[in-house]
Amino acid sequence: METEFRPVPGYEGLYELSRDGRLFAVERKILQVDTVGRKFFKTIKRHEKAATVNGRGYRGFNLHKNNKQTCRLISTLLRETFGENIGSVT
Repeated sequence: METEFRPVPGYEGLYELSRDGRLFAVERKILQVDTVGRKFFKTIKRHEKAATVNGRGYRGFNLHKNNKQTCRLISTLLRETFGENIGSVT
């Protein structure tokens, strides 16, 4: 059975989420500047993101967009992405 991945709302083109709560960063090219000021493109390969645990024991992910980091709970991401309450993810 193939796992279904959907883009995370608000982070389309950056992250994809599966029904079992796994988050993947999408392969893309980003523009970077080195210490001398030269610009170059860096390829970010598709990879699975590691979940973090907050102070209350809930699992979530640190999502990045426009140089800002946001911690989002897995249950919240599942509800927003798939439009249903999946339940607890271990």
